[in-house]
Amino acid sequence: MKKINKEIYILLSAIILGISLIASSYIFVSYNNSKDKKIENINTSTDVMTLEQTAAYMKMNKKDVLNIIKIEQERLNKYNGFSGEMFPFFKVDNNYYTYKEDLKEWLHDSCSDQREYDTNLNKMQK
Repeated sequence: MKKINKEIYILLSAIILGISLIASSYIFVSYNNSKDKKIENINTSTDVMTLEQTAAYMKMNKKDVLNIIKIEQERLNKYNGFSGEMFPFFKVDNNYYTYKEDLKEWLHDSCSDQREYDTNLNKMQK
C-alpha cells in the first residue's frame, strides 16, 4: 500500500511540475509578445523628437529645454535623488532626443507637482 501511495505522489508531482512549466512558458511568451508590440508601436518619425522638435512641442526655445535638463541633473547630483519624473531624454554624441510619450508623462508630472524652473538662473524652485 505504501508503494502505491508513493507512486501516486510521484505521479502527482510530475503532473504539477508539468503544468507549472507549461504555465510559465505561456506567461513568458505572452510577456515577450506584449513587449514586442510596444516596440512595434513606436513610430520613430513622429514619436522620437530632436531637441528642436521637443522645444517646439513645448513652445520653448532649445536653451530653456537644455537648462531644464541641467537644473534637474544638478538637483539629482546635489541631493542624490529627484522627486517625480525627470526630464526624459537620451543623448547620442551631442544630440538630444526625447520619446514623445515620455515627454507627455513628464509634462503631466511637472504640472501636477507645480514645478517652477528659472532657466535664467539655472535653478529649480519648489
